[in-house]
Amino acid sequence: MRAIYNADFCQSRVSSAHLIFEYFIAIMPTHDSDLQLASELATRIESVFGPCASVWMRSKGRWSSACHQEDGTDKVEAILPVRPSEIDAALQHFDLRSDQPFVWRASGTLFVAIKTSGDALAPVVVVVALPNQDDRLICSFLIAHLEALLNRRIAITAKKQSEFFIDQVTQDFEELTWLRTTNEYFDLCDSQHTIESIARSCFPTLTKVIRSEAILLVRSVENSPLVTSLPDWSRLVSVGEMAGKQDSCTQLLADSIEFLLRGPLVRNCKKHEEHLPNYPGIRNCVALTVSKGEQIYGWIIAINKLASPNFELDSEKGTVDEVNPLQFGTFEAGLLSAAANIMASHSRNLELLQSQEHLLTGVVRAIINAIDAKDSYTYGHSDRVARYAKRIATRMGLSSQECDRIYMAGLLHDVGKIGIPDSILGKPGPLTAEEFAIVKKHPEIGFNILKHLQQLDYVLPGVLHHHEAVGGKGYPYGLVGTAIPLHGRILAVADAYDAMTSDRPYRSGMPSERAESILRAEAGKTWDTDIVVVFLECLANDELKPDPNELLAKFGTDSLTVVPSNNQMRRLSGTINSLVVQ
Repeated sequence: MRAIYNADFCQSRVSSAHLIFEYFIAIMPTHDSDLQLASELATRIESVFGPCASVWMRSKGRWSSACHQEDGTDKVEAILPVRPSEIDAALQHFDLRSDQPFVWRASGTLFVAIKTSGDALAPVVVVVALPNQDDRLICSFLIAHLEALLNRRIAITAKKQSEFFIDQVTQDFEELTWLRTTNEYFDLCDSQHTIESIARSCFPTLTKVIRSEAILLVRSVENSPLVTSLPDWSRLVSVGEMAGKQDSCTQLLADSIEFLLRGPLVRNCKKHEEHLPNYPGIRNCVALTVSKGEQIYGWIIAINKLASPNFELDSEKGTVDEVNPLQFGTFEAGLLSAAANIMASHSRNLELLQSQEHLLTGVVRAIINAIDAKDSYTYGHSDRVARYAKRIATRMGLSSQECDRIYMAGLLHDVGKIGIPDSILGKPGPLTAEEFAIVKKHPEIGFNILKHLQQLDYVLPGVLHHHEAVGGKGYPYGLVGTAIPLHGRILAVADAYDAMTSDRPYRSGMPSERAESILRAEAGKTWDTDIVVVFLECLANDELKPDPNELLAKFGTDSLTVVPSNNQMRRLSGTINSLVVQ
C-alpha cells in the first residue's frame, strides 16, 4: 500500500515518540468495538516506540482530548509537538474515504494518520507523531499491524459465528429428537403408560432443548370440574433442580391458575432483578394447562432459563449481546404446549381405553356367570382357574401384562361349555364315549365364540389348548410338549387341580394332597413338569388364596356373584349359539 503525504522529512534514529489517538466522531456514534480496535493498535505502537500520551476524539468539527492513560488534558497538551488546532487543520485534508495512511510534517515532526475502522461519516483515526522517520517504514508498520488486528477480529467473529451455528444446530437436533420421541407416545395408549410416566421420560430431554433449570408436572385433583380444578401436589413429577423453589412454584400456580384457563403464561424478571416479585428462586417461567375439552389433567411449569454454552454477559453494563437468551419466549412455550397436548391426548385416549376395557370385562363377566348358571356344579371354577393360572405365571416371572392376559384366558377357558347340552353337563353318572366326545368339543366351541372379539384374541391359545397333554394324548389336536402354547400348558395344570378338588355331579372332590400326588405322577406325561413344580410351590407358600385387587375385582364385587335369570340365560344362549354357528 502507498502512503499519501504532502511533505518530505529526514530519517533519524528513534529516540522518543508521541502517539496521538484521534477518534473522529461525526453525527453517527462510534461503536465500542471500533474504539477497542484503535486502542489495540495504539498498544502495539506503544510496545515499539514507547509510552502513549493521549487519545483524541473529534466532535462537531473540533478535536478534543480523552486520556489514554491517567494523564490530564493539560499534561497531554504540554508534551504535544503541535497544538490540537494544527492537527485539526491538517486532518481536514485527510480523505476519510480512503484506507491509505495520511502523512504530513510539522515543526520537524512526522505525523501519520491511519483510519482503523468506520466509514467516511464516522471514522476512527489513529495519529502517530514521531521525530523525522522513514514514512514508508512507519506506514508499512501501521498497515501491517492494523491488518493483523483486523484479521484477528475477523477470526474471532468467525469463531463466535461458528459456535453460534453449532449451538443452534445442536439445539435444532435436540428439538427434532425430542419431537420424534414424543410422537412415539401416541402408540403407548395402555394402562402401563400414564402421563406421569410420559413426563418422567420426555422431561429430561425437554429441559435440555429449552434450557430450563427444571420442569414440573402437577396433576389435578381427580374428577374435579374445569372451572374449579385444583392442583394435587402429592402427584408431582419434577425433573431438574428444584431445591428451595417448590414453595414459590406452589404460589405461582395458585396465583396464575385462572389466567391459565385462557392460555400459556410466560413471565421474565426485569434486568438487575434476582427473581420475579413474590416468587423467590424463580427468575422466569412458562406455565400452561394440560387439558382436553372440559377436562383438566394437570399443569406444566418450566422455571429459570439457563445460559447457552456461548452466552456472554457484560457484568459491568448488565447488557447481553444482541437478544438476551436468559428469557423464555414463544419457542419454549410452543414446545411445552406440544408436550401438554400429547399428555392431554394420551390421558383422554387412556380414559376411552379404560372405558372400553370396563365394558369388555363386563361382557366377559356376564359370559362367565352364564357358564356358572348353566353348570351349577362348576360354579366359581373359572375364577379359581384364572387365579391359579395367574399365580403360576407370576411365580414364573412373566410380565404383569402377560399375567393379566393369562388371568383373562382362565376366566374364559370353559366358555365353550355353553354349547354343550345341559343333559350332558348335569348328568349325575359317568359319561358315555359319545357324550364325552361332545364335551371334548368345548375348546373349539369356545374358540369360535371368542375369535370374533378382536380385543380378546390373546386368550384364544389358552382357550383352545387347555386340554392338550404334553405326551400327545390331549385334545383337540394332540399336540406334544412345547408345541402346546404356554397359556395352554399353564391353564391345563390349574384346570386339572381345580377339577380334581371340586365336586362334580358324578363324584365328590378329592383332598388336595391326593390331587398333588396325581400332578406329580403325571408330570412330564400329561402336564408340563416345570409348571407342575411351580404350581406346587404356590400351594406350599399358600399363594392361591383370592386377592381383592384381582384384575376384575375393581369393577365391583357384585359382578362376581351375579347369576343371570332364566330369561337372561335363554337370550344369552341364543346369542352365543349364533356365534358358534358362525
